Amino acid sequence: MTYPAPPVPDPSAAGPFLYFQGTAGGRMQLSALTVRPAGAAPPVVETAEGRHPGRVVLACDDRQAVRHAFDLPRSRDAWYRVDGATYPVDPAV
Repeated sequence: MTYPAPPVPDPSAAGPFLYFQGTAGGRMQLSALTVRPAGAAPPVVETAEGRHPGRVVLACDDRQAVRHAFDLPRSRDAWYRVDGATYPVDPAV
């Protein structure tokens, strides 16, 4: 699979930071965390199964942290996309 080049990063944002949460039913349970300016629209997180809404888990000063929970198959073809940038996920790692 070929992935497009990621977009130019926003200097006021950070992430995504991917967290492994466990497995269930042969799938990896994951969370992606992003940090954005307060009041900014949360990023769009997509997988092959669709879009995954996020929720603000922390707001401090002029930043907010948004967590997106999703799961992926345990497959070398697994991926997720944040704001148009695609990130492959290898379950063997």
